[in-house]
Amino acid sequence: MGLGYFLKKYGAKGFYSYFSTLWGETLVKMRIPFPEERRKVFLREGSCDHDIFRQVFLDREYDIPFKIKPKNILDLGAHIGLASVFFSLTYPCSRVVAVEPDNGNYSLLKKNIADFENIIALNAAAWSCDKTLSMHDPGRGNCGFQVEDQASEEGSNRFRVDGLSIETIMEKNDMKFIDILKVDIEGSEKELFRDSPKWINRVGIIAIELHERFMEGCNHYFEKSTGAFNVRWSGGENILVSKQEYLDNQNPLRMRSS
Repeated sequence: MGLGYFLKKYGAKGFYSYFSTLWGETLVKMRIPFPEERRKVFLREGSCDHDIFRQVFLDREYDIPFKIKPKNILDLGAHIGLASVFFSLTYPCSRVVAVEPDNGNYSLLKKNIADFENIIALNAAAWSCDKTLSMHDPGRGNCGFQVEDQASEEGSNRFRVDGLSIETIMEKNDMKFIDILKVDIEGSEKELFRDSPKWINRVGIIAIELHERFMEGCNHYFEKSTGAFNVRWSGGENILVSKQEYLDNQNPLRMRSS
C-alpha cells in the first residue's frame, strides 16, 4: 500500500502511518475523545486495538455510575494501556498501575502512557503466586495471549513471563487498598480467584471480563470469591461488582440522606 492509501484513509496522520510501515511497524495516532483532551494514543493498524479503543472511549464500558474518589487503580491485562488512560483521565487524582505480560503490547503501552504521570507500567502477568509462567498465543493475536502454570521451553509460540500475585503487586506499589480492580486476563482469572484470596477484602470495585469459553471454571471461582459484593452491573462484555458499604463510604452525603 502506498502513501496515497494512508492519506486517503487517515488524512494528514497518514504520513506517519505510511512511514511506520517502512520501518516494520504500522501505527495510527488517535485523539483521545475526552472533553478538552488533545493527547493521542497509538493503535496498530489492522489489529484489535481499534475495537478496544471503541469499547473503552466510545462505548465507555468502564464507566462507574457512582460518585467515587479512587486513590489506587490496578489494571490487570492492560494490553496497550487504553483502559489505564481512561481511568487516568476520569480520575486524575488517582494512581493507576498497568500490568501487561506481552512484550509487544507492553512496548506500545509504555508509548501510550508516556505523558501520563499517574500511570505506572509493570511487565508481568497476574497470578495467584509469584512464579515463572509460560505464555502463548492460541491464535487470537495480540489481544489473546494466555499464560499457564508450567515452565515450558521457549519456542516460536511460547514465551516465559514473570507471574506476580496481587499481594506482591500491591506491596511493590505501596497499595494498602485497591479502589478499582480491572481484570481482562484471558482465562487466568480462574487462578486469580480460585482460593477465595484474602486480598479480595482490600478491593472496592472489580471490573472483569470473564473467559469461561477459554477456561472452564472462571465464572464459578469469580462468583465464589465475590459473594460479598452485593452491587452488580454490566458494561459491555464486563461484569462490575462492588460492596454497598464501599460506595456509601465514598459518598457519605448519600448515605446520610438514605
